[in-house]
Amino acid sequence: MPGQAHPRQVKLRGLRSPGARSRTPVVGPPRRVLLVIDSLDGGGAERYVVDLAIALRSRGWDVEVACSAHGVRAAPLRAANVPVNVLAGSLVKRRLSLRYVRALRRLLAQGRYDVVHAQLYASAVKKNQPGLYAQLKNLPWRQIPAAAIQRDRGHGRQEHRTLKAATVTAGLCFPYAMQALRVTRRIRPLAGGKWRTATIYAVTSLTVSQATPAQLAGWIRGHWRIEALHHIRDVTYGEDASQVRTGNGPQVMATRRNLAIAILRLAGHPAIAAACRHHSRDATRTLATLGLSPA
Repeated sequence: MPGQAHPRQVKLRGLRSPGARSRTPVVGPPRRVLLVIDSLDGGGAERYVVDLAIALRSRGWDVEVACSAHGVRAAPLRAANVPVNVLAGSLVKRRLSLRYVRALRRLLAQGRYDVVHAQLYASAVKKNQPGLYAQLKNLPWRQIPAAAIQRDRGHGRQEHRTLKAATVTAGLCFPYAMQALRVTRRIRPLAGGKWRTATIYAVTSLTVSQATPAQLAGWIRGHWRIEALHHIRDVTYGEDASQVRTGNGPQVMATRRNLAIAILRLAGHPAIAAACRHHSRDATRTLATLGLSPA
C-alpha cells in the first residue's frame, strides 16, 4: 500500500551485449529497433505495436518484434516483412516464464539493437481471470485512501471516477505487476435519477515513481476509448476479416474507417452500426451527412 510497502528493486544483470562498452556510438537517428510485447493477439496495445513497426519499416528502419506467442496480428507484420521473434510459445501474461526471460536476454545480447521499446501495461482485469480478479477484489480497499478523483459533465450524464492504488510486492497472479488499481465510476443522467456504480480492477507494471495516480486514471480511461474504437472497427467494419494486408493498404483502410466513424459521431449518431444501416438504405443520406447535395 502507498506509504507502507515498496516493491523490492531487482537489478537484472547480463543484458548488456558482448563488446557493448567498446561499441561506436550511433550517429544520427537510430535505425535498429526491437519492439517487445507479450503477444500479438487482438487488442489496443498489440495493434499499436503492429502499426508502429509497419510505419517504421516503411521509413527504412530495421525493425523487429519480439513476443511470447503468435496471434492474429502477426499476419500484417509478415506481409510488411517485419521479422517476428517468438520467444516462448505461450502467453507470459498468464504466468512468469523463465524460458521467455532467457530467450529475451539472448535476443538482446545478439541483436545489437539501437532502441528497445517494451510495452509497459496498465491492464484491466475481468472476471475471465477469476484467480487474479478475486485477489484484487479482496485487497483491503476500504483502508486505502483515494489517489485520484475526477468529475465530468457531458454527453448527457455526470460521472465521478475514483482511483485507488496499492503497491504489491509479491503473490499477485500476474508477472511484473507493481501496483494494483481499483477504479469506481458513478454515473447519473444530467436530468436526474439514480446513480449507477461500476467498479473495475487493474494492474500495472509501473511503480509509484514512474506514473502519478492522475496519469494512471487517464490511461485507463483512454484504454476504454481505444478498445471501444477498435471494437467498432473489428465488429461493425470487419477489420480483422479484411483481406487487405500488403503495402500501405491496412493503414489506408484503417484511416478510412476512423474517418467514417468520426463523421458519423460528429453527425450525432450514437450507434455506428445503426448509422451504417441507415445510410446504406439510401445513398443520398451519405451526401446529406457530408453536407453535399445530389448533382
